[in-house]
Amino acid sequence: KPEGAFYFFPNFTALIPADLEGEAREKYVFEKLMEAGVAVVYGSCFGKYFTDNVRISYSCTNEEQIMDSIARIKQAFNL
Repeated sequence: KPEGAFYFFPNFTALIPADLEGEAREKYVFEKLMEAGVAVVYGSCFGKYFTDNVRISYSCTNEEQIMDSIARIKQAFNL
């Protein structure tokens, strides 16, 4: 049984088109990141105030994989 984990919970409000609402808004970031090969969990799973967030785990991830994921996130949002 794990005794802890490491997560970060970034907010993507500034990158979500303003006209998206409801389920489309919840799925926007999730789908873009999954298409880029970055596995995340919907922020809304953690409450109604986290619709524009996703949860990313990095507890068993080496530095090279983290840097690759950051590059994929940037590419997914043209940053």
